Amino acid sequence: MNARTRTRTHKPTTRPTARLARRLAAASVVAATMFGLAAGPASADFGANVATIKQTGFQAYGTYAHMQWTADVPSTVIEVSTATPQQVNGKWQFPGPAMKQTVPKSGGAFEYYALALKPATKYHVILTAPANGNKGSAQAKGEFTTKARVQLLTTFDSIHVIDDGDGGTKGAGDLWWHFDTSYSSWSDGWHKSASSGDTFAVNPDGEGSYVAGALYLNNPSSVTVTLQGIEDDVWGIGDWSCGLFGQYSGEPDTWSGDCSEGAFAQTVVQLPTYVFEGNAIPFTASTPTSRVPMQFSVSGTVQAIYG
Repeated sequence: MNARTRTRTHKPTTRPTARLARRLAAASVVAATMFGLAAGPASADFGANVATIKQTGFQAYGTYAHMQWTADVPSTVIEVSTATPQQVNGKWQFPGPAMKQTVPKSGGAFEYYALALKPATKYHVILTAPANGNKGSAQAKGEFTTKARVQLLTTFDSIHVIDDGDGGTKGAGDLWWHFDTSYSSWSDGWHKSASSGDTFAVNPDGEGSYVAGALYLNNPSSVTVTLQGIEDDVWGIGDWSCGLFGQYSGEPDTWSGDCSEGAFAQTVVQLPTYVFEGNAIPFTASTPTSRVPMQFSVSGTVQAIYG
């Protein structure tokens, strides 16, 4: 059996308070500053009588933006891209692919939601009013930056022990628990004995939640959450012979030995986008049902904070 190392402590890693989490969540919905649409060149074929484009509203979020404008034509074309627009033959255009849609006028104005955007990213916009009747075509351009994903919070709420891994008359399993996410390091282990069928709140005191939080400036679309459970026999009467049991390696692991059992529950949580981008997404992860004798599940939530 390979040697493994485990730090034993009843002290959880530092975690933000509920008040801080609420404050960060509230900050994530504050509207961004409007960007200005600079007048672009009119088509030279139509003289001075060209369409008028005027921005009336704008809000940028982490994964989408909401834009509103008016123009004295029945429809306009909007293009959105991370590339910088260029003038070609007197007209603005993007050098590569862009989101592009023809937007009809509704209620005297135009409205568009740019979706599937990346957080903390600068985008450029080109609005085009096509020639209509006696009005020549016109363009306007602008830019905006989406909000940064400043923090991810994974909350482990409760653990349900399906099988504690202890047979015979030994009673409750001598269980250690370690928490991990794809953006935060493994927690120090804490000890919570439990019997098969027990469900308990997640933290060393047996009440409340365990929160793993970290600044995260990249733009993942998902988060992997893991709970490693270890049953060892160094806490019971007569267990002195297991002083050199196989210890936890610091990675998701499964093993079975005379002195120790290891199993883990893991799942991938997809981060939401659009208006749901700040929602707390529930998850449940379970050990494989084929794993005998130790089995458990963990439930919690993942939330992205933008600011």
